[in-house]
Amino acid sequence: MTRPHARRTAAVTLGTAAAAFFLSSPAASAAGLPAPTVSATELTPGGTVTVSGTGCIDPLHGQQFVEPAGVLIAGDSGLQISAATQAADDGTWSITTSVGAASTPGTHQIKATCDQYTEDVDYPAITVTIPTATASPAPAPKPLTTGNRATLDKITNNVPFALGERFTASYPGFKPFEVVTLVLHSTPQNVGTFTADASGVVTVSFSIPAGTAAGSHSLTMSGNLGTSFAQALTVSSSRSLAYTGTDVAPQLAVGVALLLVGGGLTVVARRRKAGAQQV
Repeated sequence: MTRPHARRTAAVTLGTAAAAFFLSSPAASAAGLPAPTVSATELTPGGTVTVSGTGCIDPLHGQQFVEPAGVLIAGDSGLQISAATQAADDGTWSITTSVGAASTPGTHQIKATCDQYTEDVDYPAITVTIPTATASPAPAPKPLTTGNRATLDKITNNVPFALGERFTASYPGFKPFEVVTLVLHSTPQNVGTFTADASGVVTVSFSIPAGTAAGSHSLTMSGNLGTSFAQALTVSSSRSLAYTGTDVAPQLAVGVALLLVGGGLTVVARRRKAGAQQV
């Protein structure tokens, strides 16, 4: 013959049965049953927890066909915990069970019930918490040694970039194929959008915009998947490098000088020719 609590114990499973058990009508008073103990009051979804107790003794234990009392535990609607065991002859028990991965952050209760032959008796509820998960910050990417050597040297030695100079470097630490937008501060200037490769490495390349003020600046790299990084750099007031990478100022000066000299020689030649015709 099987006693009633054994049938109920077999029926308790994770999910809806656990919720139904927790929300069912109250059992007999918990008076006389000591509070259970729990291995940790701060639980992690996907982890385990051990609940232990004493005093779960069936008053009819020892009679024919009557087994030791059973114990059932379950979490509230936001805590996925459900398990059952049979108490020892002395009324002690211990259950180790998993915490469902879908359990929600917040304060919860675990209900333990001593399932006796004639009635169910609840233990005092156990209060536990699931902390709110905090996202781990992505490691700050650093320039790869495979980047543009001139750029890396200037970043390392804090050497100013000239207006129009090319900034080229590769940064790890982004998510695969994350789209990264670059903005040069302090006066925000969008200098390009780049996509990380399958390894999360993004290679950026842009020219220091004309009109950028001389001094310290910050290049922010913001990914569309939440990764961000800021690169410090300095800019000089020099415009020695144009966007083509060629210094055009000296050539322009020489060209203007040649035009002036050429114009002067032409005027002198015309005056000499006019004087010769008058003789």
